[in-house]
Amino acid sequence: MLDTPLSEKLLKTTSVYIAKLHKLGIHTVSDLLGYLPRAYENRSQYRLIHEIDLRENNVVKARVNAVDQMTVGNRKKLIQAELEDAQGNVMQAVWFNQPHILRILVPQKEYVFSGRVKHDFGRMQMQSPLFEEVKSEQIHTGRIVPIYPEFETTQRNSIGSDWLRNKIYLILSYARYETEFLPPEIVAAERLIPRSQALANIHFPASEEVLRQAQIRLAFDELFLLEMAALMRKKQYQEQAASRAHAIPLQVGVVKQFLDTLPFTLTDSQRIVTYQILKDTEKVFPMIRLLEGDVGSGKTIVATIAAFHTIKAGYQVAFMVPTEVLARQHFEKIAAQLAPFDVSVELLTGSTPKKEKDRLKSAISAGTCSLVIGTHALLEESVAFSSLGLAIIDEQHRFGVTQRKQLALHGYPHVLHMTATPIPRTLALTIYGDQDLSILHEMPLGRLPIVTRVVSPDKREQAYRFVSSELTKGHQVYVICPLIEESQTLEFKTVTAEVERLRTVFPDSVIQMLHGKMKGIEKQQIMEEFANNKIQMLVSTTVIEVGIDVKNATVIMIEGADHFGLAQLHQLRGRVGRDMRQSYCFLFASEKATDTSVKRLRYMEKTNNGFELAEYDLHLRGAGELYGVRQSGLPDLKAASLLDAKLIEKTRNHAEHILNQDASLNSFPQLKQRLVTLPEFVVS
Repeated sequence: MLDTPLSEKLLKTTSVYIAKLHKLGIHTVSDLLGYLPRAYENRSQYRLIHEIDLRENNVVKARVNAVDQMTVGNRKKLIQAELEDAQGNVMQAVWFNQPHILRILVPQKEYVFSGRVKHDFGRMQMQSPLFEEVKSEQIHTGRIVPIYPEFETTQRNSIGSDWLRNKIYLILSYARYETEFLPPEIVAAERLIPRSQALANIHFPASEEVLRQAQIRLAFDELFLLEMAALMRKKQYQEQAASRAHAIPLQVGVVKQFLDTLPFTLTDSQRIVTYQILKDTEKVFPMIRLLEGDVGSGKTIVATIAAFHTIKAGYQVAFMVPTEVLARQHFEKIAAQLAPFDVSVELLTGSTPKKEKDRLKSAISAGTCSLVIGTHALLEESVAFSSLGLAIIDEQHRFGVTQRKQLALHGYPHVLHMTATPIPRTLALTIYGDQDLSILHEMPLGRLPIVTRVVSPDKREQAYRFVSSELTKGHQVYVICPLIEESQTLEFKTVTAEVERLRTVFPDSVIQMLHGKMKGIEKQQIMEEFANNKIQMLVSTTVIEVGIDVKNATVIMIEGADHFGLAQLHQLRGRVGRDMRQSYCFLFASEKATDTSVKRLRYMEKTNNGFELAEYDLHLRGAGELYGVRQSGLPDLKAASLLDAKLIEKTRNHAEHILNQDASLNSFPQLKQRLVTLPEFVVS
């Protein structure tokens, strides 16, 4: 019954409106019942006319004594009605330019009116109220009223909440056919109301408590299905790969051999995460783990330990990063760390010369190359590994799902995803729900918090004087601009213009620019010159956001900072403070920055903890804008919130329990059917 197609007869409407619903993806009764309200207005409390509050919306049950029309200035049509409540109190209701009201508002009939009231010329006057004839059950007034996401078609055919309420009310009885797919033990344990009841009550609740129960049930269902799908994908992938994955026994001596060569000791957090990873790689099915760590928390050394351990077991490692600059930086650093052990480390990027690329591909295929670090070039079909045991993917959100899978299919290696983008745990369990999660909570000992300041326009010169003092000490400076060249529509500082301007402000410093449109060789040359202090100030786009490590840089200035998310600003801030020297971050808001956006920036002054910033930004701006959940494959959530940590944890625990009971779900046919019919989405 729920798959009944919407028709003109069923909804008592025209083909034009049916077509408009189709454009919204609403084709069946189930689709329309699933078009959930975005908000509610409580219009259930009736007031007598003498009880009206001029400060808020009022709901009044009254008889229409008379209704007429008059023309006022500029030929405006004024509809005026006299209303009388049960105690004989009288007031007016008025509507401008709505002549159809004369046809539908019948004298001597009783209606419920809802709207704001003004006191004009000694009279109470309700202006442009919604109204509905009194009947056994009200739809638009006299109750908790659903407000739907609305959209405009044409002036005559707009789809508004009133229209949607009427049509959904017509098909509300179909909700009883909704299938109960949750196992009874979960419904009982969580004290959830039946799904069919929730689907009806989410539209027309009898009370706020009834609405709350409906919202909880539908939110639980959404998150539970999301977690079930993610965990099933993980289990299915591991089952497919079980016979092809390389089980690598934990060799404590190998790890100690490497650690003894390091000039520092690991933090407790790094030791815990390293152990989690190495225990995962012991298993006969491939690891799929996401390593989260704040900027500078030491993710790369953890990955290097895992790589070394894998290589010593006789397998190859691929280390993929998003940019050539970062690939070369990782190559130089990791090659030096592995030099004492005679490990073959190679670099493969898009700019690698063909002759060298052919040599590398042969070495990879023959197995004489133990570790290859590179960019998307590692994904070329002609790159074939002899025995790939571990794939490390840095800043994994920058690679597409298909690209990540392509790398992982080289013999089903263990896969370690890494990101310095702080992702709140609630999001990590949903967007990346098919991965195990490790988090580096600590920073290396001795690192000083970066001093961050939001700089107002009148303090710019003062900030420049401070920057000049840092340059005098021999330190270096980053300047970040959003655009490369001038734009007529955007007023952000641009790289090319800013370089010329800053050369007049800091005439004694070598200032150069870096941006994504430069060729790889040119970018690498500039970065090498900056790393060697031949360039004192680097003006760049966000190409330097990820992983660039120049310890002598102590200041970063970010122009148009209000146009960045806090997570990205935190990433940029992490380019300084790479050693024990005090470092600074100056945030310059654009001239048209709002008070709200400046307040958001000032939160950067309070903390250097990326996870705190991510939580704060998530509450302010939502998951879709921050993390591109649609691009990640996560479907739109209608009832649930990705901020509801407790419910996400609860649904994941139930999903894990069900799959541990019966991975095939043959004991749960309704649930299995529901998962099969879900639109396919891929979360990696």
